[in-house]
Amino acid sequence: MNEANVLINLMGFVSVFVLLYVVWPQVLVGWIRQRIFEIRDELFDMAADGQIGFDSPAYVRFRSQANALIRFCHNLSWPRVFSFMLLFKVHRHEYTPVHLAVKGDAALRSKLQRMERDIHALALLSMYFRSPLLTLLTPVVGILVLAAALTPVLRQEIEHQATRLSQGILAEAALTR
Repeated sequence: MNEANVLINLMGFVSVFVLLYVVWPQVLVGWIRQRIFEIRDELFDMAADGQIGFDSPAYVRFRSQANALIRFCHNLSWPRVFSFMLLFKVHRHEYTPVHLAVKGDAALRSKLQRMERDIHALALLSMYFRSPLLTLLTPVVGILVLAAALTPVLRQEIEHQATRLSQGILAEAALTR
């Protein structure tokens, strides 16, 4: 009877391990890539409707960023991004958001800003939820996010750090082409 319990427990641990380290990351990466494809398609539709030119620097850069994240989404991890940022000293002032390349049209600039923010959020979600340890810390992070929403200064700092982190991701993706 004791051996049967040991075998059942071992099978349970192996199942949880496979679920957390094999199945879940693949499902998450597939979902993240699909969302990035949808955002990139929205950009293409905007260009097809004449809202932005296909040869516009903003279009070319945004599409390049989306393609890089689609291609390297499965490689994004906290340790990789942090080590890349430390080794290559990625700084916030070296990155200019795509929407700032658009001159004149405030509605288009706002739409591009939302799309870029969505892609950066997806990259951060990919890194966060592909890590079982970080996923288990979700309640703690939830409290911090709630505190950030309630405190404008803390919120601004978290946005600054998230932007810096996503810039590191994009710079790493551009270097690995």
